[in-house]
Amino acid sequence: LGPAAGEVVDAGVLAPPHPHQPRESLRHGPGIGGGHAEALLVVEADTGKVLQADNATMPWYPASVTKIMTAYVTLKAVKEGRLALDQLLTVSPVAASQSPSKMGFRPGTQVTVENALAMMMVKSANDIAVVLAEGVGGSIDGFSAMMNQTAQKLGMTQTSYVNPNGLPADGQITSAR
Repeated sequence: LGPAAGEVVDAGVLAPPHPHQPRESLRHGPGIGGGHAEALLVVEADTGKVLQADNATMPWYPASVTKIMTAYVTLKAVKEGRLALDQLLTVSPVAASQSPSKMGFRPGTQVTVENALAMMMVKSANDIAVVLAEGVGGSIDGFSAMMNQTAQKLGMTQTSYVNPNGLPADGQITSAR
């Protein structure tokens, strides 16, 4: 599937702006390599030196980029031995009720952590992101707290998660910085 109607797909763009952010207020400028981005932050990994910052602190709705943090927190739990890739997780009624894009499994269906990660990342499956969240954090709220703690440790000080899948929600926000 391609981008949603009106969605800009350029290097550096995180997602469409938060629904409360008027699109007209966004500045389009040249990015590194001649591309255009509404928000951009390029940092030299070795030194931390900022090479380019355009609208780096502008709040954005993270959308499915959220699933990258969901995968990161899940894989960290695997690395720490709190769950295994072959461990079975059960689709709950809450997970099954998520809006598309989704796998559409019925409550009670079991999937391995490994397969759930693949489905979430390849299909962008919102229901499976919740399955992982419940399996790792016990609940959406518990997992969101884990995501927020991880974001802070990574220096993502302008990021707040309230769900594991990026579906629209008050309080789910990020920036390029």
